[in-house]
Amino acid sequence: MNTFADFRTEVRAFLATELDADTRIRVLGNRALDRAEMVQWHKALHAKGWIAPSWPVEYGGPGWTAQQRLVFDDECALAGAPETLPFGLRMLGPVLMEHGTAQQCETYLPKILDGSHWWCQGFSEPGAGSDLASLSTTARAVDGGFVVSGTKLWTTYAHRASHMFLLARTSREPKKQRGISFMLTPMDAQGVTVRPLYLIDGSHEVNEVVLDEVFVASDGVVGEVGEGWLCAKALLTHERMGAARAGKNRRDLAVLLDTLESQFGQSKHADFVDLALDSDSLTELRDFYLETLDSGSGHGAEAPALKLVTAELTQAISRAAFDNASTEQTDVESAIDVLLNDRKFSIFGGATQVQKDLAATVLWKMGAYK
Repeated sequence: MNTFADFRTEVRAFLATELDADTRIRVLGNRALDRAEMVQWHKALHAKGWIAPSWPVEYGGPGWTAQQRLVFDDECALAGAPETLPFGLRMLGPVLMEHGTAQQCETYLPKILDGSHWWCQGFSEPGAGSDLASLSTTARAVDGGFVVSGTKLWTTYAHRASHMFLLARTSREPKKQRGISFMLTPMDAQGVTVRPLYLIDGSHEVNEVVLDEVFVASDGVVGEVGEGWLCAKALLTHERMGAARAGKNRRDLAVLLDTLESQFGQSKHADFVDLALDSDSLTELRDFYLETLDSGSGHGAEAPALKLVTAELTQAISRAAFDNASTEQTDVESAIDVLLNDRKFSIFGGATQVQKDLAATVLWKMGAYK
């Protein structure tokens, strides 16, 4: 490709050909997809070589620049393409490339790419959410590996996943971030029980996962034993950056404005000038931060700051859509579901209060407050 315009044209042509019309309608209507629809889109992207936009060529990715990734993400969002599951592609994959062994990369990365493995994230617990380092799941050393026991909570799509990456305490240390290990386990391992948790709208997305004496072989530990917090921090950075739904927010705002224009005309647009400006700002912030991180010049506050801005804008748009929903019962119900579901942006990947503290700490260390 000689220009980004050429690349954008190629992406749009691919979306026009490969994106199923019914799936597109469901995505644009903020309706949940079933597993078959998600698998279908995953396979289409994998066949094209585009399933892992941020992965380097040597691991099966397209080797795109930051700008290409931004173009691709935005075009997919605007077209109504499903969001790919982040757990393997945007979270575990990069951690394995950075902290995993060659054997772990060879074993797991190809299966993430082709969709053979669907991963879930075993981090949060009943007593360890925002304060993740307080986790109580234990991993007892035995011959050949560890025996893991504990409970994970709010585990998204655990009922669909084939594997889980998790944090477990392998030793007690004065500093609670030490003595934690990052582990991998299949979900069909003996001792793994998944229990559904139903959201306020009645949907089933999250789960409780009970680990009762689950054996994890030594080669299922990523990084050094007891140093899993390094993997967790790297993974959470990828999760927070990946949660910057700039393209989706622009699409949702455009849908809202189009709907209101059909009802009230252009006059209603003036009520949402601030949201439009915030959406543009989020896009610019995301673009700048991604390019900064790619160049190695990041200072550590990028991911928390981006997560904060994204959460606030996402919730503001869904609130506006709810406040301006038509009186049709289906429209009201859909707007309520989205409004309630988007509350999770204040919590997942690190609560809003924690992100503010992280960003402020980095800036303080940089001397911003002197």
